[in-house]
Amino acid sequence: MNSTATNAAMATLLLLTASRIGGVRTQAKCPAESCVPLRECPALACPLHARAPHSRANAERAICGSVGAYLKVCCPTNEATYQDNNDNTIMGRIRSLAEICEKRSMPMSSLLPETCGQHTGVPRIVGGREASLGQYPWMVALHYKHTKNGERRVLCGGSLISGRYVLTAAHCVASSYLKKWIMTHVVLGDWRLSTDPDCSDNVCAPERISVLVEEVVVHPGFNTPTVLNNDIALIRLRSEVNFNQYIQPICLPPTNFGRSEVSVNQTVLAVGWGHTRTGDGSDVLRVALLNIANPFVCKRVFPSNFHLNGVQMCIGGGPDDTCSGDSGGPVMNLNKEQRYYVLAVTSFGTQEGCGISGRPAVYTSVAHFNDWIRQSMKY
Repeated sequence: MNSTATNAAMATLLLLTASRIGGVRTQAKCPAESCVPLRECPALACPLHARAPHSRANAERAICGSVGAYLKVCCPTNEATYQDNNDNTIMGRIRSLAEICEKRSMPMSSLLPETCGQHTGVPRIVGGREASLGQYPWMVALHYKHTKNGERRVLCGGSLISGRYVLTAAHCVASSYLKKWIMTHVVLGDWRLSTDPDCSDNVCAPERISVLVEEVVVHPGFNTPTVLNNDIALIRLRSEVNFNQYIQPICLPPTNFGRSEVSVNQTVLAVGWGHTRTGDGSDVLRVALLNIANPFVCKRVFPSNFHLNGVQMCIGGGPDDTCSGDSGGPVMNLNKEQRYYVLAVTSFGTQEGCGISGRPAVYTSVAHFNDWIRQSMKY
């Protein structure tokens, strides 16, 4: 069906909806800001347009009133759109709604960028050293504020996986774990935290971009504060970011990713602004060369009640290590196309500290959560 016909069908559907299902007497109750005209709620209007099973019954149950000839429905707050009720703009809204419905019907894989994992900085791979400017353009700094004294810090990192989503650790965003800290925003395109713009070797990057958070999606199986199972989360940004040389997404693991893709003693990379050997957080993004460790090593060095499960990886155990402040950041590997993908998310280490020989840390395997990540993303 062409776009004109689609828009006309959408308009007819929504104009006639009141007469079709307006006989419903009981009205749903919801906050006033959530009671919107049906045409402003893609979550209910799109299934109706597509004649999806139970869509009419769902719309009937959600009716909360009417405005003129239009029914109003209780709409999820993050699904409501179009605040202008001027009838002169109805067709403009219908066209927009049709476009949204078309996007909602696309497979979730289309939410991920076609190009990813391309690093643009100097190809330098060293352990425990500063990354070069623009070398890992998917790195995201998570900024927090202390609820009591107002102190501000970068406490975690994350990986940009699309123009709207950041992948991080659940313990970096779950309120049950943060306690006295709240995440205020994220920063993209950063390298040296104390300067803006960042410059190196007479080359300056554009000013970094600060973006507010629209929604945090914590894996439902995450538990705290002891074991940190399923320590993974998504941050949905309030606005979509535009990519440039210094802001690029990293790839997710291939959907057919298997354990044979990585092996014990294989070298991988971790990046972050975490603590260094001086005990302070690093002002400049750093990269560490780590080895995949045998899972039995983690079982030996962690408390007896800890059991490394299938969604966790044991990595490190040498002088170069991730540390406090690196949580949520990526452990990276190269795929067959020589593009970086996020192999794991930094989760937690031993109580003895960081960078201790024979003391690896625990990371969340991203491949295990490929389906959850894709299903949790939305337009």
